This record gives sequence, C-alpha cells and structure tokens, in this order.
Amino acid sequence: MNQYYFIIKWMDPDVYFPYTEKDRIPRVINPPEFYYTNKKDLLNRNWFRQIMEGNRRDYFAYDCEYWMPLLPGKNLYKIFINDVTDQRSEGADPEFDLPEGYSVRMKVVPAMRTLGSDPTRMPIGERSKDPELIRRGFDIQFTIEKNRPGEEEPVCELGTES
Repeated sequence: MNQYYFIIKWMDPDVYFPYTEKDRIPRVINPPEFYYTNKKDLLNRNWFRQIMEGNRRDYFAYDCEYWMPLLPGKNLYKIFINDVTDQRSEGADPEFDLPEGYSVRMKVVPAMRTLGSDPTRMPIGERSKDPELIRRGFDIQFTIEKNRPGEEEPVCELGTES
C-alpha cells in the first residue's frame, strides 16, 4: 500500500501545568481512527492496535483526499510528512488566521531533484527511471477556501473495483 506518515500539531498558546509560560508544547490534533471509518482507504487499524499505539490516525493513503478539522482564528501549526518507502520527509510551520466558515486546503506533491537543481514535480506514484535523480521531500502548498456547506467528504475506494 502506498502510504505516508502525517502528523499535524497545534502550538497551543495556553500552557498547562507542569510546563512554564516559556514552554511551547505542540499538541497532536490528528483525529482518531474512527473519524475516517467511511474512507475505504484500507488503512483502518483494529481496536487492539489502537489501544497499544494510540487511536490517532497517523498513516494516510496517497491519491486520497482527507478532511481534518482546524481551529478558527490565528493559530500556529507544525506539520510533519514522512514517506518511509521512498525515504523522503518534509515539514512546515504554517500560521493561519481562519475566519469562521473557512478551511485550509493543503496539497502535497512529492518532489524530485537532481543534484544542484530545482525540484520538478512528478505524478504521485511514478518512479524515476534515471538513477541520477534523487527523491527528496515534498512540495507543500496551502490555500484558504470558503467552506461549502452540505458537501460530503470524498470516499477513497483504493484497491477495490467499482
């Protein structure tokens, strides 16, 4: 299965005991596994694994769109993406000032570079045939968009025939 590890953390401005005011402790805000029960992305973990490893969803399938709630207002986030199979990772520290009724759309495109060149984008899942090309990181793009009430999150029936 072509999957990646994705964690988003919120830099909570309120610091709780036992931390001091100068500590900025990022809090993981990935939704729990059951939040994605209707995705049909073949990545659902059983209850035993959720008890042992925690129930937050941290693996996601390529070629699938996921919706994840963020807080309205001005907030700082830390994002970490890791593709273990292709040995690439990337991070971002975006700050968003989201009005009520708006969302952030994040587009992640695996980047490919040759030594000393700028990244060029390739379609997800396509592998290089040139041994001199070295995969490194991702191109991450953010846009703020107005919510569309009534729109349902798309189902990803990966690995199943329609």
